[in-house]
Amino acid sequence: MFARALFGCLCLVVLVDCERPVYVKYVPLERKTELDDKTLFAATEGALLDRGYLFQRRDEAAHQLLTKPRILTGGEGDPEFKYVWLADTAGGTLRLRVMCQENRPEAEPVSCGEQTPEKIMKEQHAIAEQALKEARGE
Repeated sequence: MFARALFGCLCLVVLVDCERPVYVKYVPLERKTELDDKTLFAATEGALLDRGYLFQRRDEAAHQLLTKPRILTGGEGDPEFKYVWLADTAGGTLRLRVMCQENRPEAEPVSCGEQTPEKIMKEQHAIAEQALKEARGE
């Protein structure tokens, strides 16, 4: 009986530990392309919309998009924070940066610091790849 209880506790510890996000060094994305600003802007906007993001600010003249805050799903991320993407396509360069916003209505987005959930880095890569493929007509 003791062995079963001990095994049950160990399984619970392993399951709880698996729920914790893996944090990695955060590096904002910057990719120079031969694409024009408008094409890259439209493709980046499309990629973000396809991935379920809505926009808080959309400035086509400045080639900038700011998504509405969103909680990271899948048990990763800090539930006290929502994540916001800032995309800039000026000069044909795709720049993506994630910012954190406290999970309260009046909070403003700020830098997330040097560490971020690994899922954020994967999402940043996926957004960029989708936007670049779309901009190239692939």
